Amino acid sequence: MMERTLLGTMLKSRTSYDLIKSYLDFKKYSRPFQILAEYVDKFYGRDEDVQSVDKGLFEEQLRTTVANPKHLEEFLGMTEAAYGVEVSEPNVKAMVLEAKRKEMGEQVATAIVNGKDTTKLLEDYLEILNTLSLDELEETAGDATVYDGLDLRELLAEELDTRSGLMLYPKSLGEKVGPLRGGDHILVYARPETGKTATCLSFSGGVCRQGAKGLYFGNEDRVKRLMVRQVANLSGMTHKEINNDLDKALRIAMEAGYTNTTFIEISPGSPEQIAFYVGKYRPKWIVVDQVRNLMVKSEGRTQQLEQVTVAMRNIAKKYDCIVISITQAGDSATGKEVLELNDVDGSNTGMQAPADVMIGVGMSKNLEEQGLRCFSLPKNKLEGDHGSVIVRINPFISRVSSL
Repeated sequence: MMERTLLGTMLKSRTSYDLIKSYLDFKKYSRPFQILAEYVDKFYGRDEDVQSVDKGLFEEQLRTTVANPKHLEEFLGMTEAAYGVEVSEPNVKAMVLEAKRKEMGEQVATAIVNGKDTTKLLEDYLEILNTLSLDELEETAGDATVYDGLDLRELLAEELDTRSGLMLYPKSLGEKVGPLRGGDHILVYARPETGKTATCLSFSGGVCRQGAKGLYFGNEDRVKRLMVRQVANLSGMTHKEINNDLDKALRIAMEAGYTNTTFIEISPGSPEQIAFYVGKYRPKWIVVDQVRNLMVKSEGRTQQLEQVTVAMRNIAKKYDCIVISITQAGDSATGKEVLELNDVDGSNTGMQAPADVMIGVGMSKNLEEQGLRCFSLPKNKLEGDHGSVIVRINPFISRVSSL
């Protein structure tokens, strides 16, 4: 009965779902409930504006992804029963409080049976039994920021000032994308050997020059190699030139802001690991090279790709930083100049939805022969410019520049 009520409440209200998720450990519930809760999470994760789960779409998603007929029948039955639940908003908090008390009571009982120290558990249990009122529950629920009494004039001036925010390099691309601010999520995609890393080192080098501190997460190339390439990017010197005059290269790189970037090697890493370092360093921006390699608990590649991009969007919002995620373009992008939304690898997964800006790096044979690339913007929620720009790429100094 409790699981049915919880599921129905989550399906019908995003606000209630966020409250329930922030307080309850779904691992303490039945496996079918856990799986359906994961589906609800993915549904809300695809579109931040969705406030409830459409029954038809939810059931269709189950039918197309659950292969076992017995499991499908069970999930559909649970879903049907859950949509029949009626819970008023005031009662949601009372239900969560009751469920949390039950959950903690079971933890205490298990600890006692196993002969473990229950001192801390009992303290927490007694606290939630005796002092946690519904009002207190509401005040402490989740990571929320309430903008009450905010100066609207100040907000508009800050958000619409084109001089504020960080600009992407090269300049021709930055002008089309518009200024970047905390919470923005940029997804960059390209075919192998077309200059993804050089592009992102140009992005990180560009924001370094603007004095913004950030983190560069690498799980594709060796991070020490990336650090050398960043010196090349900032100094404008090839590896051979750097080797011949280390002092000059380091002086120029340092003056350009090299120390504004902290490189972190993850193998292959996870969203939780990235969130840990972002929480620790509180950067203005991060680059994740590559996001598609991150490990998450999923039932296949399709879900994995979708989950990692949703996770990056959530990190951008939670920590108020700019997130630049790097991934691959699919086979359809081979030899193509202007890339489109469906050219991203795993385009059927919903990877596009969590991104505010999508930048495709295209390379036709003609462009390759001239040392050029095409940056296309099939999605841009910031400035709305969906055009493309031709840029020059210099692989010897890992730099992309405007023509």
